[in-house]
Amino acid sequence: MSETQLIEERPDYYLLHAHCHECASSVLFAVFLAGSQISSFGLVTDLSCEDALRLRAAKAISLDDVLDLHKQLAQ
Repeated sequence: MSETQLIEERPDYYLLHAHCHECASSVLFAVFLAGSQISSFGLVTDLSCEDALRLRAAKAISLDDVLDLHKQLAQ
């Protein structure tokens, strides 16, 4: 048995999370629509649907954030 949930929907794009209860694996996949063409890609992940939703809403990491972390780790 598997479960698929919609994470994000736009007119030309869908982001979905699928989880298989039998093998406990998950896939995050995107579907792109361009006229009559459809393309998709998937990524095997250990994220839960809740994790994907939380990370989707999170603030993006900036270059300054990376540089600040590098400086802190170098100390």
